[in-house]
Amino acid sequence: MFLAITQTLGGPRAASQWFGLQGIAGQCAGIVAPIITGVIVDRTGQFAWAFTLAAGVLLVGALAWGAIIPRIGPVRWPDENVRPGGAHAP
Repeated sequence: MFLAITQTLGGPRAASQWFGLQGIAGQCAGIVAPIITGVIVDRTGQFAWAFTLAAGVLLVGALAWGAIIPRIGPVRWPDENVRPGGAHAP
């Protein structure tokens, strides 16, 4: 699903860059989350706080997604309106 949304939002000009950024963010989360979970479980002796933190991060991410991307459609990049020779498209 994310690949399709990335291609739609980024269009032919930026889809690969957006997909790469999403991949980096996902890999960083895959490294950091187990470390944070281990620290929380080590200090508290239970997983409840780790799950609570994960749920909070998920909620913040969902709200941010809705605020940053209100609709799924192609993004019009500033230089897409410029035709060869410098004339602006209507």
